[in-house]
Order: sequence, then structure tokens, then C-alpha cells
Amino acid sequence: MPTDWYSPANNLYYRLDGAKVHVGTTPGGPYDFDVTDVGYTDWHTLSGFPDDGTEYYLVLTGYGYNLETNQPYESDYSNELSF
Repeated sequence: MPTDWYSPANNLYYRLDGAKVHVGTTPGGPYDFDVTDVGYTDWHTLSGFPDDGTEYYLVLTGYGYNLETNQPYESDYSNELSF
């Protein structure tokens, strides 16, 4: 799983509401093949990818709400994984 993935500003005003999986077909992005909101879960299975030899690259983001500024946020991308 990703390393170097920290909550923004690392303070009590951020609420984590879930994660998104961003998938692309080019290393380093763009990750515009698919975006799946997996919510706040420990496990999610990605499906529906053609078995045509294409290599896929994915990153995760966390999203939530800043309770101090009343603004939503989405984190930076995690480290990239491929499948």
C-alpha cells in the first residue's frame, strides 16, 4: 500500500470521509481511465478492466472536510502501483 501518505496539515480540523482510486494507462499519469470512490472501507475490489494486456497504474487519494474552514479537501496522490 502507499507510503508517505499523510493527512493534510496533520491537525484535528480534518475529517477523513473516504478514499478514491484513480487509474490510468500511462506511468506517472494522467489517471483518467477510471476514478472509483471506495468510501471509508478496508477492502475494495476493482473490476471491469479488459484483459487485453494493458498495464494499468493507480494512485489513491483521501478526501474529507476541513471543519475549521468548512471546505472539502482531497489529498495529493499516493505512490503509484501497477497491475
